[in-house]
Amino acid sequence: MITPAHVRADVVDIRAGSMPSPESLVVDANVMYWVFYPNFATLSGVRGRLPQQYQTRFYPNFWSDADGAGCEFYTAGATLAEFAKLSEFAELEARWLLDAARPTPPNQHGASFNPAICKFCRYHYSVQSS
Repeated sequence: MITPAHVRADVVDIRAGSMPSPESLVVDANVMYWVFYPNFATLSGVRGRLPQQYQTRFYPNFWSDADGAGCEFYTAGATLAEFAKLSEFAELEARWLLDAARPTPPNQHGASFNPAICKFCRYHYSVQSS
């Protein structure tokens, strides 16, 4: 088991442009989402949930600067799966918001997009032709 004594990490203020890039970073799924998800414009256009402005403003710039400085990035396989799940949620939310019928499971009518509706939409849209 990993204990706090085994973890040695520095906190990096990504807003400070003068901060030197670290040699290595462990990246979580949310950071990957803010840096690599390409369809925030679509989500914005249909009034989907967007990250906070600081997330899409500072994270991609910090990532780019760190990459340019030769920083090594690390993540876990489960983190990649979580990134895929975040992206799937956003894509299904955008499609659902654009759908005039807005398919929902029983007892969810009028609800905002949530994990139960996401799961329902995953199966609903998968059987429809594009």
